Amino acid sequence: MKAAEALNVSVDTLLRVDMSRLTPTERYLISFLEKLTKDTLDDKLAWQTETAGYLNHRLETDMNGYCEHPLFSIETFDEPGETEYLDEVTRIVFTSRSYDVHTCIAEDCYNLRMKNGTVLYLMSISKSVYKTGDPDAHAKEIWMCPRCGSNKFLCSTRDVSEIAILIENLYSVVSESAKHPKVEQDIKAVIDAFMNDDVGDDDDTNKNPFI
Repeated sequence: MKAAEALNVSVDTLLRVDMSRLTPTERYLISFLEKLTKDTLDDKLAWQTETAGYLNHRLETDMNGYCEHPLFSIETFDEPGETEYLDEVTRIVFTSRSYDVHTCIAEDCYNLRMKNGTVLYLMSISKSVYKTGDPDAHAKEIWMCPRCGSNKFLCSTRDVSEIAILIENLYSVVSESAKHPKVEQDIKAVIDAFMNDDVGDDDDTNKNPFI
């Protein structure tokens, strides 16, 4: 337990993972992924869902050709078509680390607003075209998008196995958490006041706001 505390990881991870063969950056990422998972299980984090249908089909660009989503852009590239020749296509895509522009959103994705307006994105992706049974057709990637500056790739399930396992576990925990009701902090404050028998209106006029 003392060793796990010193390395900032769980005892379970310390028992399963040979931390000595990981780089300092890999150990740092493992600590980060574990805290994300634990805080999600404790209902501390406000993850937002981005459905695969929305990301694949309903993103739009503005009059200057910029996409409303920080991870997506409009690109022109070649991809396999219905004939033996490549087709040139132009569309909004997520240029992933795993598959470059040949990327499709496979499942619901999630984002989490963090410090200083930085947003973390947990992306579930696949190759845009792949054969059935392709073991490398799907991946999960984690990106950081700061308020100012370029997007930063953090890690994916195509990295070392220890990190891949934790990313898959985080995705499972977040997707399960998304199925349960959430109460935002401002509403929670109102409910907490009621639970403490504080039913008075802070507005001295006590007027109906809808009148």
